Amino acid sequence: VSTIIGQTYSLSFDWALPSYEGGNYSLPDLSSQFQVKVNDEVIFEYDGSYGIRNEWTNQALNFRADSSETKISFTEVGYSDAEGTLLDNVVVSQEPVIRGNSLYAIVDGPSWTEAEANSVKLGGHLVTINDESENMWLGTNAIGMEEGYFGDAKWLVNAWIGYTDKDEEGTWKWTSGEETSFTGWGNGAPANYSLPDNYFLPDGTNYRYEDRSEDFAHFIIPAEGGYGYPDFYWNDAYDRAHLGHWMNGGNHPDINGIAEIPFIRRGDSAYVIVEGPTWEEAEANAVSLGGHLVTINDEEENDWLHLEFDIRYTGDNNYYYTGFTNKEAGEDFEWINGEDASYTNWLPGEPNNANGLAEEDYAILGWSEVANLGEKQWVDVSNRTEFTPSGFGRIPDSKLLGIAEIPLAPNNTPTGSPTLTGDFKVGQTISIDASAIEDADNFEGWTPTYEYSWEVSNDNGTSWTALTSSDATDGDDSYTLTSEEVGKQLRGVVSYLDG
Repeated sequence: VSTIIGQTYSLSFDWALPSYEGGNYSLPDLSSQFQVKVNDEVIFEYDGSYGIRNEWTNQALNFRADSSETKISFTEVGYSDAEGTLLDNVVVSQEPVIRGNSLYAIVDGPSWTEAEANSVKLGGHLVTINDESENMWLGTNAIGMEEGYFGDAKWLVNAWIGYTDKDEEGTWKWTSGEETSFTGWGNGAPANYSLPDNYFLPDGTNYRYEDRSEDFAHFIIPAEGGYGYPDFYWNDAYDRAHLGHWMNGGNHPDINGIAEIPFIRRGDSAYVIVEGPTWEEAEANAVSLGGHLVTINDEEENDWLHLEFDIRYTGDNNYYYTGFTNKEAGEDFEWINGEDASYTNWLPGEPNNANGLAEEDYAILGWSEVANLGEKQWVDVSNRTEFTPSGFGRIPDSKLLGIAEIPLAPNNTPTGSPTLTGDFKVGQTISIDASAIEDADNFEGWTPTYEYSWEVSNDNGTSWTALTSSDATDGDDSYTLTSEEVGKQLRGVVSYLDG
């Protein structure tokens, strides 16, 4: 497989022994000993010591690429009298790229419109660049994210971003709806070149309007020695960029896009709403982000999901696929990421495979709080379900979504404590000094924005109450003491989003 040197990848696979028709192999001959190698280095080996197993389903390993081409091999070793070992569902995916509370991914184009649509499928939009530090970060990391450009020009990076004036000429907006003052235009951009209405393609057909007006921004790093190297800059282009270059004999370039997907963190997982409308499409979108459709491990997580994403039946609500399925396992439902199904919360009588039109192989959220139905419980449905709580009738595709769960690296606990400085007398202004705080999650180029608040205690620090005056809640690091704090303990609180 093609890989990027220094990048971390996830390798998942199924390894199983076939069963005799009409029965299984008898013990102890189920153990198939095997090795997994990356460039001839063994990264996993099963030697039978874990007990006898007849299958390894959805096994997941990580490796770091040290070359641009990586060889992955699976080898049966040792003794086994079971011929015909099955290797299936081998998937190599790049670990998610994270900055702050956003995931970043490369999405296919080649047009800006297609890249934006593919970003929306993943739960986000083409990237919004808020400031110079994010612009620099993207330039540094886009190559590592496998951004590609396949035209004649040898750009290091050429990727669509979410900036456009397609709705109103000269008014550039981010598709995410965010408002920022930063721009990174190159010299002379945006030029907004337009082609005449009678401009034709080589086959005699007219250009689409979107290909005659430069309404879409892309992010460029020229090749070494090229124009503007080594700066990162933006340019405006047609929806299918550089068609004029293609018409004059060059290659029509395929430009990818950089998607930015906001996520909600809970523990060591990121949660994102992805599009369906089929279970397979929702799962594929989750895998593109480095995860799977959600695995619900306990009642606490089930409750949290329903509250966080407001999952409840209203008659016009969304429905959410989970990773719980029996599409391959017959009657038994299993989590698609391979975790044990130690917790379930089926509605009484479910799963019942009662669609009548198709097999109900997928657990879905969104039927709770219907009259006489239990709260936050699950039902099984068919793919692109044909049955609604009110009777037969397809749920609109726009209402069939999925919840993706992406594993994250453990959050590092910050070290150091803020201190209070100043003259602690009524009428004097004191400050919170946060300079001693250090956090390994704040990588180079990420500067957290601190928010400051104030609390008091009447019981020697056993309990604390937040101050609510305008001075205490303005978010800055200073506070002017009043007579209300006399005889009480006072502390400053520093909060921030780490990198």
